[in-house]
Amino acid sequence: MVISVKRTLFTLITILFLSIQYCLTLVKRNEPNDLTEYLRRKVILATYNAELRTKEGRVDVSSLIKVLLNLSANTYNFLIWHNPEYDFKDFIEFCEKANKCGLLVWADIVPPSEPPLPKPYLDDYVAWAKTFAEISLKYKCFVAFTIDDFEGNLRKFTRNYVEKMVKEFTIFSTYKLLIVEVIVYMN
Repeated sequence: MVISVKRTLFTLITILFLSIQYCLTLVKRNEPNDLTEYLRRKVILATYNAELRTKEGRVDVSSLIKVLLNLSANTYNFLIWHNPEYDFKDFIEFCEKANKCGLLVWADIVPPSEPPLPKPYLDDYVAWAKTFAEISLKYKCFVAFTIDDFEGNLRKFTRNYVEKMVKEFTIFSTYKLLIVEVIVYMN
């Protein structure tokens, strides 16, 4: 029992250390952008997942935007997972429309333990980070990306690998956040 508690505590401390030191990054740029204003807000009204879909399984971007605006949401975390073939393309379309109406956007990608992995980068999270950095230059509404269930995939997300991701994501020195989702189950 004592060994199990110590091991659990050690694991949690390790995860916390990785999350704080290597996975949450905020880098300055010369002029402020939407993220600085976003972080100053007293209320962030956000929602996640459950995108409205067409009969073909594509995200109904226009309807989703309308619903978010009707909810008075100011942020949406777009899960790129349900339709691995098209979700990334739909995410780009969502960013285009969100940029025009003032919504801020996070992208959520799944870890290797949650197939199916979306295209085009599958489990190449360094490539995802680089592409997300490029998207953030084009769409100032895109301010963060998350990796779901990070703690269950520490063999993939080693310190060196996460450092590469952070480097690629911050390569253009814009304000951006890389957030990992760590879920702790208590018995």
